[in-house]
Amino acid sequence: MTTIALIEDNRLLREGLTTTLGAEADLEVVYAGLPPPELGRFRDLGPEVTLLEARLSGHACLRVARDLFRALPGTRILVLNRPSDDALVTKLTDAGVYGFLDPDASFGELLSALRAVAGAQRTRWSPDPGSPFATRGRAALTPREREVAGLVAEGLSNQQIAQQLSISPHTVKSHVRGIMRKWDVRSRVQIAIHL
Repeated sequence: MTTIALIEDNRLLREGLTTTLGAEADLEVVYAGLPPPELGRFRDLGPEVTLLEARLSGHACLRVARDLFRALPGTRILVLNRPSDDALVTKLTDAGVYGFLDPDASFGELLSALRAVAGAQRTRWSPDPGSPFATRGRAALTPREREVAGLVAEGLSNQQIAQQLSISPHTVKSHVRGIMRKWDVRSRVQIAIHL
């Protein structure tokens, strides 16, 4: 059973997600509300995954994420409504956020992302995971680079990617370097969040 905390300021959305997630046999919502003022109480609940709304009114998402990690270092945070500000995404990732969910993702994608993050896979989910990340000035990838980037986002190692795509680990490494160069990123995590 995966325990979940939901930090969301929209009451209707919060109650709807709590009810819907609670209907899943392997998920249990242990907290739903605004960022808890008493982080000790939150720590006692021990959620494995925390769903954090990126657009909390009156609260800075980054500050809340950092506070949560200090109070409960073992929780894995999945940010709802991926921020459009790449600098904020990078700061959230550097702070330890495990994944981001696009605002127009389906409930099925939310469930997949929750289960992946609960399994300690850093990930970024979008409604069209096969599409190249070519917005905000990023260079488009070749079809093979898109495949490699998608597998990097799933948390696979170069060896695992090589096996899955029937190519050598050296070729995978070349593709990863090419993606990093085209997108001007420095890590596999940054590839995942920019996919």
